[in-house]
Amino acid sequence: MKDLSKRCKSGILSLFFTFCFAILNAQQGAVLPDRDNSLITKQLFNVLMAHREVEYFGLPLYFNSNQYGRNTDSLPTRRYLPYFEANLAPYYIVLKGRDLQRDWLKRFSIAFEPQMTFRIYLSKAQSFPVRPPSFQPKFHFNYFIHPRLDSATTRFQHLSLIIGHLSNGQPNPFFLDSAKTIVNLRNGNFSTNYLRFGYTFSQYINPKTDANDRDGWKSNAFWSATLAYQREINIGNLLTFDEDMNILGYGKNRLVSRLQFRSGNFLGMRAIFSSYDQPPVYQSVAAPIVERDTTVIRDGQSETLYYIRPYVIVQKLEAQSRKHPKGYWNWMARVDQAIVLDRKAINRYNADLIFELRNLNWRSFSIIAKCSWGRDYMNLRFGERIQSYQIGISYNMDRYKVPYTTYIETLEKGDVIKLNDARDRELSLHKTKLPEIDMVTPSVAPVQSYVLYDRQLDMRAQTPASLDQKSELFRTPPLYRFENGAWQVVSDDASGLKKIEKEGWYRAADLSYDKILNGSQ
Repeated sequence: MKDLSKRCKSGILSLFFTFCFAILNAQQGAVLPDRDNSLITKQLFNVLMAHREVEYFGLPLYFNSNQYGRNTDSLPTRRYLPYFEANLAPYYIVLKGRDLQRDWLKRFSIAFEPQMTFRIYLSKAQSFPVRPPSFQPKFHFNYFIHPRLDSATTRFQHLSLIIGHLSNGQPNPFFLDSAKTIVNLRNGNFSTNYLRFGYTFSQYINPKTDANDRDGWKSNAFWSATLAYQREINIGNLLTFDEDMNILGYGKNRLVSRLQFRSGNFLGMRAIFSSYDQPPVYQSVAAPIVERDTTVIRDGQSETLYYIRPYVIVQKLEAQSRKHPKGYWNWMARVDQAIVLDRKAINRYNADLIFELRNLNWRSFSIIAKCSWGRDYMNLRFGERIQSYQIGISYNMDRYKVPYTTYIETLEKGDVIKLNDARDRELSLHKTKLPEIDMVTPSVAPVQSYVLYDRQLDMRAQTPASLDQKSELFRTPPLYRFENGAWQVVSDDASGLKKIEKEGWYRAADLSYDKILNGSQ
């Protein structure tokens, strides 16, 4: 008994230290800035991340099963109850589309998710270490089928194909007896593979892009619905479907669905009684410059190319009061259901309800509540019907974020911020080159002239002369070119301008070069 207890404690400690090690590695990587700020990352990738498995460590408050456990791991008894459950499911991106790729390619993505589920059982008479866990590595293939991929899109449709393997890594037979009636729950073999074809519809509710109008759980909220068909298969002679499982009634055909809702950010009680005063800062926005152009022949047709250098326009912003960032929360609710279509299968229905509550200042951790009904999801125990209610913590290395609801950084006087109010680290390093911030021009006043800066905040020698434009156009600046001694506006197509993040040649057709204002080409 003492030896088993020590092994149990050792198993829990091993899981705990593994978990802590994963957190440290993840946090080290999280310090680095995101190098990909493309639309595909901010919109499409966020939609896909909403469908990943939830990682959690939970303690059952209530657990009821028609068999509970089995003494000597075979005969039914009501003495053994689950004590601890964990689900680890890191999410790795293998391939993801980018804005400047071909249309069919940027709609496509591949991800790998090595999911592992553990459960520990305890009783008054005997303690058990980790019983056969569930190993469920799977590849996700996703393809977006909606017609538009621009920033105005709020509805998304995509097809998915999941190739997965589910096993427990045990070598012994599935049954303990020759009559094939008693399942070997201790070290029996469980192995299957599956293909899952699915369709998902996703939508952002009440999207808000203005920094001053993003609060509230309905702002930028997100919901999605998924329906998929799953077929158990053999993959060669190595990864096989154990037919003994079908004798008990596992089933080879399933209908899987998921309904999910994720809220926007809302203020907690702490934020009502506290505030964060943002000092006077600068705001920057890209202002690309056409340095030169050329015409090339491709496939027998002429095509115009622009050589563009990205500059920035810097505007002064007054000091303002912001809610304390520690007061922001958001939540997620998800319902997963699966129905086994085979009539001879047992316990054909199961459902999971997950509720996750997160404070943005916690970054990676959340409070989670999970309820399960129907077929037990722990491999060898699929023959049991369970009711499980548990609470715990969840963790995510690359947590899903609703667009436009980012953590508010603490700013210093004179810092440069982006349009989403996040601190621009690169430009802020050179903020001493900007004019003094004390004399702030009200942002509501018309802008009489623009000053262009490079990424080191060095002023461009020739700046645009006074243009008949209002200050609200600062957020969507045009594409400039200097021609015949005067500045001309080539295009005000915001969707094209967002793609220009580094110096180089760009197709004029992608930038709406035929849409020329205030002059001719």
